[in-house]
Amino acid sequence: MELLFEKLGLEPHILIAQIINFLILIFILHKFLYKPLIKFLDKRQGLIEKGLNDAKKAKEELSKIQTIKEEKIIEGEKQAAQIIESSKKTAEQKSGLILKEAQEKSEDIIKEAKEIAREEKKEAKQKLKEEIRDLVALASSKILEKNIGPKENEEIVSQQLELLSEKP
Repeated sequence: MELLFEKLGLEPHILIAQIINFLILIFILHKFLYKPLIKFLDKRQGLIEKGLNDAKKAKEELSKIQTIKEEKIIEGEKQAAQIIESSKKTAEQKSGLILKEAQEKSEDIIKEAKEIAREEKKEAKQKLKEEIRDLVALASSKILEKNIGPKENEEIVSQQLELLSEKP
């Protein structure tokens, strides 16, 4: 083996020293560089995973909130439609009631006007009958005064009044 070392130009005691130096370097690098680097990378990986999980949770919450928002909007639109429909029905009922009341009032006014007209017609007929009776009595008395006596005059007036009473 010495022959091999000589041919390669290596000295065994220097080779052993270099191997020991290399092992010490590996130990130092492992202790002061590799462990803190691995610890830092693990910590960073944990932070990244936590950030990704938080982002995923936030996205899920946002999706839930969006769904709730859409449901609330749909519910609000339904309530608005119900309120509008209810208002329309109420307005239709009130307008129907107002129309009915107006029609009843107009019918009452028409009935009242007809009643007043009947009363006035009746009064006018009565006055007309009285005037005709007076005129007939006056005319008859003047005509008959010359030809007949007061008793016969009274009978003629009564007959004429009965005839007038029978006619509408």
